[in-house]
This record gives sequence, C-alpha cells and structure tokens, in this order.
Amino acid sequence: MPKALVSTASEEQFKNCAAKSIATKLALLFHCRPHTNTLELVTSHTVTDVSGAPIIGPGSPLTRADEAEVIKLLLSRLDEITEATVFPDYLLYKDPYNLVWWWPSTQRAMHVRDPEGNPKTLNVVWPNLVFKVVERTLYIASFAGDGATRPTGETELMQSALPNIYADGRVCTGDAVLPLGCTLADMEQWEAVIFDTAFTHSNNRHALQADKQGVTQDVCDFWAKLDGVNQPFPEDRPAPLGVRLKDWLVGKPSDHH
Repeated sequence: MPKALVSTASEEQFKNCAAKSIATKLALLFHCRPHTNTLELVTSHTVTDVSGAPIIGPGSPLTRADEAEVIKLLLSRLDEITEATVFPDYLLYKDPYNLVWWWPSTQRAMHVRDPEGNPKTLNVVWPNLVFKVVERTLYIASFAGDGATRPTGETELMQSALPNIYADGRVCTGDAVLPLGCTLADMEQWEAVIFDTAFTHSNNRHALQADKQGVTQDVCDFWAKLDGVNQPFPEDRPAPLGVRLKDWLVGKPSDHH
C-alpha cells in the first residue's frame, strides 16, 4: 500500500486533538495481497476504550457504496484544489468516481492463452477503444473511425470484440493486479489490464455481428485469424453496444457491478 495513503499527523495536530478530547470510535483496516500490496478489501471496526487504551473490535467488509462514501468524506476535507492539471487529449471525462479515456486503433501485441493454458502472442490491429473505470471496475468499448478523430458524445459505441469482456463492456479481470484508484496517474496501470495480461476466453457470445447464416464467430477465433494481418481493423465486425458515448460516460456508485 502506498505510504502516502495515510499521512502521519504533526505534533501540533496531536496537541489539538488532545485539547479537544477526541475519542477514537471507528477504524478502517486495508487488506492487501501479499508481496504486491494490492488493495483487495476494506473492513470497518468499532473501537472501544479499555482502561484508557483503544481496542479494535470485530469488523465487517465495506461495500462499494461505503468505500465511495469514505472517498467523498476525505475529499470534503480539501478546502481547494492546490495543483493545476492540464488534461491530456485522450481524456474524455473525470470525476472522483469515474475516469473515461480513449485510444485510437493501433497495431500491437495481444497476449492470449489457449484452453490448456499455453501462452501465445498475436500481432494484431486493435480497434479504437474507450476505457471506463467506475469504483475500481473496468469497462471497455470500441467505436468506428480511422482513429484520428476524437469521439464525441454522439459517437455510437460498439462491443470491443475482445475476449474476457461481458456484454455490458465490463472486463473480467481475473487475477490481474488492479490500481487503487481512478486518477490520471492510474491510467497506464488500467491499460495494462488489457494490453499486458493474457486473454483466455469469451464472455460474450454476441460480441461480433452474425454472418449471413446467422452464425456468430467466437472472439478468440476471430483474433487468432487476425494474427499478422497488416490491415485496418474490420470495424464492421463488432456488434453495436446500443448506446452513445455521452450516455455511457458516467457510472453510479453501487454495492456491486
């Protein structure tokens, strides 16, 4: 866990706390994976005073909505934004709970594993992609175009046609290491979930358009046949997502996704 997650109060702050007789009533514990310090769970614990010493009691897991409330509470302590930020061209939307950006179609490696778990690297042309992070949940979609034009609110979104993606665009992240937040600094790590980890299976049998016989190709077979094909991505193949970008931008805090 980053050391900056919780800062140590100054001596003056401790004195002020003592003067106001502040009592500790609640503790949050952050549970991480061994060796990676990747946050996996936050639990809330009541704190009781026993002979002048605070004792942390049994805890209960925080829901996604609870975590959003904690973030909202911490942000409310900021009197003002002290650091100016110039947003990159590929950023589409940002607030404390949502981060949306896009990448133009490009040729790069795609990592996959076959049903037996054997790794393989494909050299393919990826579609235009839109990434969306909502409360540490990653979604991804695609859109038509040459990749030189930034999508607008009216842009019709399509399925990404990638493996491991559900019909609503949510990414099955498996054992991928996820960033703690959804800030500009976290973008590269979220992209690594797609670009640097191995796809293994299809989560959406309707990710691609059906052919004239009504047959829908499996996305894993679709990408295997594009290996080494140095041509623009066939943007007529992904199925429509059925939503415009402006209606897909913002996710709402909830207990689960």
